[in-house]
Amino acid sequence: MKSANCSLHNSQIYKVNHKIDFFSGDVMCMKNLVGDIVFLNPDFSYYTNPKDHGNNKDFSVFNHTKQNLLKLIAKAFCISNKIALKLPGFTNIDELSELFHLSLKESRM
Repeated sequence: MKSANCSLHNSQIYKVNHKIDFFSGDVMCMKNLVGDIVFLNPDFSYYTNPKDHGNNKDFSVFNHTKQNLLKLIAKAFCISNKIALKLPGFTNIDELSELFHLSLKESRM
């Protein structure tokens, strides 16, 4: 089940679906949308096993996807200042604060 469908289903179970509007799609194509929170679930299927990438056991947002993630998060900041980002479990979390800081700067340009 896709994330938005799962969230909609859960909102119906907990009887809060009348309070929530769900939009699903490419955030880069959404215009004039304002929301309380943006859930980003980018495709990282091309990078699934840290063993396939030499000695680097962590997924580095700067080495692998920096420009794409910067643009994606910057666009999400135009919709809401609350963002949830799904990343591989072996992501180097030390890089995330810098990534979000750079994305916020880019969103204000």
